[in-house]
Amino acid sequence: MSSVYKYLFYFFILTVVLYLPCFYLWKRRRDSQTTAYRRAHPDAVKVYLERTKLNDLLTVWKVNGAAPVLFSEGIRTGFYLLPGENSIDVAYQWTTVSITSLSGYETHTAENSHLTLFIEANKNYSLLYDHALKDYVFMEKHLTV
Repeated sequence: MSSVYKYLFYFFILTVVLYLPCFYLWKRRRDSQTTAYRRAHPDAVKVYLERTKLNDLLTVWKVNGAAPVLFSEGIRTGFYLLPGENSIDVAYQWTTVSITSLSGYETHTAENSHLTLFIEANKNYSLLYDHALKDYVFMEKHLTV
């Protein structure tokens, strides 16, 4: 094996050895924060972040002035809200193919928004960005098994 491949192999092994424990600790910490929040607020409602494209990113920056409490269920992600009126700060980005860009892709950003949402207990909701409306859509979600 040439020395370049040997160093690439060591770099790969070192990256995996450092990444996996850090990811495990981060995931465990986030899950414990979510569990603690659910115990303190059993009436909290789930809001799922829906994707409209494969190359998009919907980010919730703040919920009622604080960092959001996130959850993940398989590949679905979301955050918790308490029943009543809530204010959230959201941002949306997506990427398209572009022949005028040097990288071949162009990133677009929707205007950051401050949304005020009214939440009812014992329901689930979804939040997404609609490209046709050029606005965020918040609706009740009916979960399918």
